[in-house]
Amino acid sequence: MKVVVSYLQTEKSGILSYRRKFPKELVQLIPSSSPTGRGRIEYKKSLHARSLNEPGAMDRYRAAERDFENIVAAARKAEVAGHKRALGNYDELDAPTIAILAERYRVEALASDDARRRDPEAKALAALGSDVARQVGFELPEVSAAAKWTQSIRLAHSAIRESARTLRATGDEPGIISAWGDLAMSMASDCELELEPGGTSFRDLCSALNNAAATAHEEALRRLDGDDVPTPPMPELPQTKKGSATPSGRISLLDLFNQYAAVPGRHPKTVAQWRPYVIHLAEFVDQADVQSITHDQLVAWRNHLRDEVKFRGQPLSAKTINGSYLGAVNALFAWAKGDNLIPRNPALEVTPVKLPAKPKTRGKAFTTEEALTILRASLVPAQSREGQDLRNAKRWCPWLMAYSGARVNEITQLRKQDVFQDEGVWVMRITPDAGTVKTRTFRNVPLHSHLQEQGFLDFVAAHPDGPLFYNPSKRRSDNAINRQSNRLGSKLAEWVHSLGIDGVKPNHAWRHLFSHLAVRHGLDRVVTKAITGHASSDVHDKTYLEDLPNLVDVLSRELEKMPRFLEVT
Repeated sequence: MKVVVSYLQTEKSGILSYRRKFPKELVQLIPSSSPTGRGRIEYKKSLHARSLNEPGAMDRYRAAERDFENIVAAARKAEVAGHKRALGNYDELDAPTIAILAERYRVEALASDDARRRDPEAKALAALGSDVARQVGFELPEVSAAAKWTQSIRLAHSAIRESARTLRATGDEPGIISAWGDLAMSMASDCELELEPGGTSFRDLCSALNNAAATAHEEALRRLDGDDVPTPPMPELPQTKKGSATPSGRISLLDLFNQYAAVPGRHPKTVAQWRPYVIHLAEFVDQADVQSITHDQLVAWRNHLRDEVKFRGQPLSAKTINGSYLGAVNALFAWAKGDNLIPRNPALEVTPVKLPAKPKTRGKAFTTEEALTILRASLVPAQSREGQDLRNAKRWCPWLMAYSGARVNEITQLRKQDVFQDEGVWVMRITPDAGTVKTRTFRNVPLHSHLQEQGFLDFVAAHPDGPLFYNPSKRRSDNAINRQSNRLGSKLAEWVHSLGIDGVKPNHAWRHLFSHLAVRHGLDRVVTKAITGHASSDVHDKTYLEDLPNLVDVLSRELEKMPRFLEVT
């Protein structure tokens, strides 16, 4: 039987490689060695052979193929998790699921301890750790050379056990969440589950992991005392609902959308925005075959969106239902009909929702007093147990948005190398290399002199290479690639709400305020658009001022017309 292989390439050396591009819509979810830790375009693996007929070459080919598929599957899981967050469709964990996840942690901890006992290199390293412990003041008894490695390990197990016991004894829920929150999110993600930060399921899982840690490290200490503590079998991951399987010869709605997304030229952002709407319909019609979806079902879905679905406690707007949900589904079915994948477009005659316009009680920008409240609060040293990254974000992100009109994630994903001098002007570079940028185009934004005088450049200089406001090494799962800077923006929003500011988007309102102040203080309109990254609709501007973002001296001159916050009367 002839075996068909694909994605093979012969390198200049004559060695075969497995090379395959990742789906465009998943690129920003694929781990890479770039400074952002994401954005891998292609998978490449040497087969260490000049022909597939060489011994082991076909096995390496199949291993590479499996590895590629596993990476794509993990990215798909991360993508679905992101859609759930976007819709607020968080999962709830029942007690058995929480127990399974906590038990998996216990088993992993004991299995790791088992592996260390069988690894001479790990034991030698632990023995060195014991020497270091003595040097820094720990009083350790004299033991045989064979037992020396156990001393530093005993210290580590004891520290984790006592920390977990103390957190449990004092009922320190913030401490438990701080210790176990990232792991809880990562373990849930492995099950294709998305937990609401701060929700009941999230808190319960954190507590269960803390209890499991106390037990696991107590059992590891018993091993060091000579007790026989076997490592139990790893429990299976909880079964989760899989979405796209349909009987042979049929196609599910999600499979149809994946075909749509794979068409060359699809904008990744559009694909990412539309996927949650398609997922919502798929769940509503119970994953039906696309050819069985009827006009009446779509009308029922439309009415369900209008009458029952809430986003952050509020009904969906007519604009969201018509332009986002119905618009995405209509476009999908229209494409499928045009490509003869379905015989008709059932969404064609679904009439749009009509709702009375919501009364507007305020503008989209912060008031002057609201802006000053946030900026004053940013100068107050934090008294809570929050991490240093969040403290840094609270200190600097509001100021950076206030003096640039940048989007919050453009700021939270800034890296040290994105702050530099360009022709004598200090700038921060908003670039897709650091993460998502709406326009997919870099721009250099001058740093207002007030930011420099406050010490922002000193903060940047003292910071290690990489992101300024989060630490990629704290990422516990490759599925978390897109989470850190986005979650930081959400935490900033929560903080603004805690200051008593409501009625506006707590991060985007800086963008509106900057534009208002630019008009009030006479900033050139075209320069303002260049600073904020707004595309001009003027043909002259687009043709002849395309390079304006590179004229940082001009941008800086205009930006300095902006008055200094906290000096505003």
